[in-house]
Amino acid sequence: MANSLGLDDDLDGVELVQTIQKAFEIEITAAEAERILIVGELYDLLLTKIPVNEVDRKCAGAITFYRLRRAIKNFGYVSAISPSSDLSFLEAHRARTIFRQLEQQTGLRLPRLEITYAGFLGCLTVALSFFAVLGFSVFAHRSFFSRINGVALAAIFIAVGWGFLYFDPGKLPESCATLGGLARKVAALNYGRLIRRGANHRGSEIWKHLIELLSDYALPKSEISRDTYFLQSQFRKKVT
Repeated sequence: MANSLGLDDDLDGVELVQTIQKAFEIEITAAEAERILIVGELYDLLLTKIPVNEVDRKCAGAITFYRLRRAIKNFGYVSAISPSSDLSFLEAHRARTIFRQLEQQTGLRLPRLEITYAGFLGCLTVALSFFAVLGFSVFAHRSFFSRINGVALAAIFIAVGWGFLYFDPGKLPESCATLGGLARKVAALNYGRLIRRGANHRGSEIWKHLIELLSDYALPKSEISRDTYFLQSQFRKKVT
């Protein structure tokens, strides 16, 4: 049954194309992107840019799992881990810092961490800097605002906000709560690189990693099919 990833903002579409290009290490032209309406069309395009190899080779997920496991063991936090191992302990040791170190040790890009309450406060404070400047420009004739330099006030908000963001330890996405989940996401984000390192690239594997990337949007993997639309507006046209 046809459905939609719910994308409508042009920036969302641009970000998605950039994510696919980085993950598969391919180039998608503007003309090609404009012709893609559903997931199946993107998958077919990937097959033209990544020649399918049916010869048994290494599994991208397995390569990623063992690289991550070895790197995590180097931190000395656990003595033995499996795909089902809970990674919540990373949050107790500042997950953002550990993720940067994992990227350095594995040579693989890791998913973005979610912000914590501290990060939310940081974003809010930075946003308030805009209203500080706006308030100064509108109410500068009043005595209180006449004593305050709007630019300086905005700088204070920005400094405080960046302070919150800097000390935000980061939170693991729900899909990466276990080592197996993290390995699947990392494998998808680095699939093109892993192909160059000997990972197989059968059609089923290309599809699996594509769906893993798309599941970061509105739909879970189980609900994404070839007929899934990217844009909500296109989906509405189809059903009306």
